[in-house]
Amino acid sequence: MNVRFEEQNIRFKISEEELKQLMQGHIVRVSLGLLVNSMIALINPNALGEGMEVKQVLDGDTSYITLLVPSNVLVDLHNMGKNRDGIVVQQGELSLSLQVDVRKDSRLKEKAC
Repeated sequence: MNVRFEEQNIRFKISEEELKQLMQGHIVRVSLGLLVNSMIALINPNALGEGMEVKQVLDGDTSYITLLVPSNVLVDLHNMGKNRDGIVVQQGELSLSLQVDVRKDSRLKEKAC
């Protein structure tokens, strides 16, 4: 997983294998050591509700950034096939996106109707 922070945007880019793990209900995480502090980014596929949202929790020297993703969003992401944009939602002023890395994605592009 790759997480990018830009101004009012957070992009979570996952592999096709990580998408499969999420669809099976497993949490995907990546850790980043920052001098004396660390940050852990997680995608939790066990969220309730209709849309994605992000939460931040500080625990001592560790900051946890968690993207909560309901199963229906994962199904939509899987069904869209190879798609550079993925799923994008707004959380207040913040834009959140969840994408599958198209460079390593064996899924076919969704056919236009």
